[in-house]
Amino acid sequence: MNSAASFRKTYRARPGREAAGWPAGPVPESRAASPDTLKIIVVGTPKTGNTWVKHLLAEAYGLTPVRLSPEFDPAEAEAAGPRWISHQHFLPHHDLLAWGAAHQAVFVSVVRHPGDALVSLWHHMQKQSGRDLLASGDALQAAEILREGTDLAGDSTRTFVAHGFHLYLNLSIAWLAL
Repeated sequence: MNSAASFRKTYRARPGREAAGWPAGPVPESRAASPDTLKIIVVGTPKTGNTWVKHLLAEAYGLTPVRLSPEFDPAEAEAAGPRWISHQHFLPHHDLLAWGAAHQAVFVSVVRHPGDALVSLWHHMQKQSGRDLLASGDALQAAEILREGTDLAGDSTRTFVAHGFHLYLNLSIAWLAL
């Protein structure tokens, strides 16, 4: 089996994708992502390994990493060229899914144990400045409370887990539901 056929065979539609414009069952030849025009967007919860997965897939498929803005812009994605990989913490909204279906983009969501993601996020937030948070968009702003704590098991972490961490986890879960 050649690499293109192997690639198409491993990328099948899942329940729920029909609502986003994807066909039921295997992806037809005309809708399958082609190795010549492969576009991968790694999406999901911050601090779950998105950057690592992006670099692994870039190396495996010979893709050029590109940076996409936190607010999805179809013109920016199209201007990136026919073959690329990026990561961004996008929610699976209709416009993004429609663009992905029209351009045969592949969305990859990384899942990590919530405890591991929380510890990684806490350490990351301890190193951030307020200016860095503003530049990162909404993805990390809710976790700013973690900067207030000096102890991983402190009050700020418990408050974040009780009132905001579920929003981070729901990002990856939303992609898995497609």
